[in-house]
Amino acid sequence: CMRRSPWFNITGTDFMDTAFRAAREAAPDALLFINDFNTTVPAKRQCLFGVVAALQERGGPVDGVGHQMHDNLEFPSPQSMADTLDLFAGLGLAQHVTEMDVSIYTGSNNTPIANYDEIPAERFLRQSRHYRDFFRVFRAHAHQLTSVTFWGLADDVTWLTRSGRVDGPLLFDDQLQHKLAYTGIASPQDLPRTPAVVTLSSLVH
Repeated sequence: CMRRSPWFNITGTDFMDTAFRAAREAAPDALLFINDFNTTVPAKRQCLFGVVAALQERGGPVDGVGHQMHDNLEFPSPQSMADTLDLFAGLGLAQHVTEMDVSIYTGSNNTPIANYDEIPAERFLRQSRHYRDFFRVFRAHAHQLTSVTFWGLADDVTWLTRSGRVDGPLLFDDQLQHKLAYTGIASPQDLPRTPAVVTLSSLVH
């Protein structure tokens, strides 16, 4: 399931072994991680698990696995994150969540927004719930997870904003004020509640 890169086509998996051994020799006290994306997708998750397990069996000096979490409002699910942490825990390696941010776009709604102030409040609320739900998973798996790193501090500088399309994936806005995303992590009980819906049909015969 490895990508057919020039490295792989020439050396098979030997380039990975060589890289890890050279890194260990150059920096013997450093922690050496494989850091990859989409590790919550079942096929990719199983592939990476097999790659890392095989590297361990060959004596590769790997210390941990990093899970890049460039999320959006619809993807991935918190359960898929929990499943990933549970699977890789079986390797006995450290696990880090790396590069975490949550785009205000979705897989099905990608109409670009040109100005930050025009981002709908509803998207920021959904984003906060995404962060809340993932940090519930992280806390529940604290025995398997030793680090969570965000891919930036605030929305004023983010790799997701480009010409004609702004994004707001981080915990602080473009004026460096904390957002609901921050609240979702630090004090999720303070997030706005979804109002209950009562239908008239339930009140009449």
